[in-house]
Amino acid sequence: MRSATLSFCLFVLLVQALAADPMAKREAKARQQLAKGRPYKAISLCTGAIDIDDRPVFHVLRADAYNRIGSFSEAERDARLGLAATPSDREALLQLAIAEQGLGILDSAVIHYQQVIAADSEASWSARIRLAETFRANKKLDLALAQLDSVAADMGSVDGGSPLLRIKGECLAEQGDTAAARAAFSSALVEQPDNPIILNSRAWFLHAAYGDHASAIADYDRAIKRNPNYSYAFNNRGWSKFKNGDSDGALKDIRLAKKKKPLNPFIYRNFGMIALERNDKEEACIQFRRALELNFTAVHGEEVEQLVRQHCGGQQVAPLPVVNAPVEKKPTPPPVRTNAPE
Repeated sequence: MRSATLSFCLFVLLVQALAADPMAKREAKARQQLAKGRPYKAISLCTGAIDIDDRPVFHVLRADAYNRIGSFSEAERDARLGLAATPSDREALLQLAIAEQGLGILDSAVIHYQQVIAADSEASWSARIRLAETFRANKKLDLALAQLDSVAADMGSVDGGSPLLRIKGECLAEQGDTAAARAAFSSALVEQPDNPIILNSRAWFLHAAYGDHASAIADYDRAIKRNPNYSYAFNNRGWSKFKNGDSDGALKDIRLAKKKKPLNPFIYRNFGMIALERNDKEEACIQFRRALELNFTAVHGEEVEQLVRQHCGGQQVAPLPVVNAPVEKKPTPPPVRTNAPE
């Protein structure tokens, strides 16, 4: 009885607070849209709120929404605006770290994830898993695996096994341990058999990276069936189709990927590679330069810069500043690019 009375009193207080502060109602609506997976609606609500009363919380919520749609530059800007007013805000730090990870500013992302974890270790499972992803993206595979083991040891019954196993599979594949990678991906899929992110990662890091494009396409097909808007799977499937000799099918998939996520620089790398195959250097160079404009080097390494030097008369578009110099891959495993984000 006392519990019911307390809950009712808290509800009344919340209603009174929302009535007293119309901006609190706007904040609640923006959070509701994010919870429902509607980032564009949340962006609109936050922008409208900022026009009325420029509060830090709306920048942080808009950063969250921008991160969800892959607009990482806008997310970084908003997160920093939120932090300017509240420097220790955990939510703002998390959104800044996610944006930096997406932009390839990996050392800074690591620092900010660590700050989030230090501020609230019990509520930072997502940050700890993302920290492992960032180590992997920065080719610090031993650190990534150690981080994953630490999280697995601490999580207990917390639902996070599949993401941990997926990232572990990615790390092991990049280390060249294909048997262990295959086992990790298989275990992840036992928990979530039709998870499109796991399927996309296994296809890219394990099958395609080692030349088995038929198996990769089968996994991409399953991922796309589960999520018909999964741009990365379309783009990756297009690359595997190209490697299997189906240039027309490849272009169809990559165009669909572009329609769904036009700011992914790897799309333009793939367009450029297909144009080169067709001896259309002019088109290839246009696509390669577009990839550089979209920060390909920071996120994926120097491949496109080298292609421009080789095929485009040495003329380059300066990419965005590179915070992390690419680390040379070990010669044993085949090269694996990070084009399988969540």
